[in-house]
Amino acid sequence: MNVSDDVDVQCPYCGSVFTVAVESYDFRQEFVEDCAVCCRPLTIVMTFDEEGTAHAEVHGEDE
Repeated sequence: MNVSDDVDVQCPYCGSVFTVAVESYDFRQEFVEDCAVCCRPLTIVMTFDEEGTAHAEVHGEDE
């Protein structure tokens, strides 16, 4: 399954919301992305439902 989506995520440090572009062949993926505002590293866990909609879970370094 090829999924392409833009997902808004919120930084747990500064509260800023920014968009990450996601393309995946998997129903779950995990990657590190720096916050677009405060530049702190965030672990983003993407999951996809049966319709191919992406859902993001965002964790900071201390979580």
